[in-house]
Amino acid sequence: MNRQILLLLLLIISTIFSGCNDGSVLHNQNMSPKIKKEINNLNKQVIQGIKDNKSSLILNLMIEKIRKENPDSTKNIISKIHKLSLDTEFKLYDDYYVLSDNNENVITVTNKEKSYYLKYKGMSNETFICLYRLEEADREASMFTTIYTKIEGEWKLQYFHYGGLEVLGKTAPELFDEIKDLSNKGYELSAVLRLDGLAKILRPNPFFHYINEKEIVDFSRNLRYNLDKKYKFPIKLSNIKTKPIIYSINPIYYNNQDSKEKEFIFEIIYITNIPLENKKEIEAEVDRINKELEKVFPGITKVERGIMYKAVAEPPTKEDNPCYSVVVHFNN
Repeated sequence: MNRQILLLLLLIISTIFSGCNDGSVLHNQNMSPKIKKEINNLNKQVIQGIKDNKSSLILNLMIEKIRKENPDSTKNIISKIHKLSLDTEFKLYDDYYVLSDNNENVITVTNKEKSYYLKYKGMSNETFICLYRLEEADREASMFTTIYTKIEGEWKLQYFHYGGLEVLGKTAPELFDEIKDLSNKGYELSAVLRLDGLAKILRPNPFFHYINEKEIVDFSRNLRYNLDKKYKFPIKLSNIKTKPIIYSINPIYYNNQDSKEKEFIFEIIYITNIPLENKKEIEAEVDRINKELEKVFPGITKVERGIMYKAVAEPPTKEDNPCYSVVVHFNN
């Protein structure tokens, strides 16, 4: 089969699954078993190198120019993912075989079903992209990416990457929908405190873009800007007799001793005028703050699973500042 017929066949099949500018693409199982087997064997070596924490196994698979440019970067990625790789499975998320038809070998692959596209510059006109999903703790997941390019008839590893894919069991578009819903209900604080998690998973690798990425970025920027205008920390709760001052609010994962699970809750650090050793008085103060909180931050007790209050005697300047913590759970 000559090259023109092959390219035409690839282009017809690729329109069913995804798109590629100036070329053609095959997605997941719709590709040559021979090529698939070659790449699978290479990926097995890469994954084994990660599990064994041996960067040399992976460096040997790389394009010589890339290997020599920054070997320390390869070692750093392997060290980050090594421990996780021992306890989780590399599950194929998507893979693509791409024949580019432009001089620059610029590849754009669109996956409409999962609402993302990849834009990448290959080092030859033949590229294979693999995306793996790795399950992590606390309802999080990561993406592991390998990109191979064919040089002088041999597949070589051009690039690999490890980045966030899911938090709270949601991908970026799913979490964005939740954030928009919270914002539309007037629950701005709960919406904003999910933005850091959203930022972690917006780009699972540098070439990965969700189709609504611009909308996500613009909405997030405006949401944070509006909240910063609305609330100026520290916030003094003047309606409470002891005059506590809310210093900061941050999302955290909390080890629930009853359920033996980690929960996504908020941590409120506040400055108290009550001596920290007077635990009963601080607990009573926390109860009063909790009743006042919904007036200050609408929705927080309706949406969140709980809050960890950390009472401190003065503004915290280091992690080990003396404090007394009280956790309050909500029935959400």
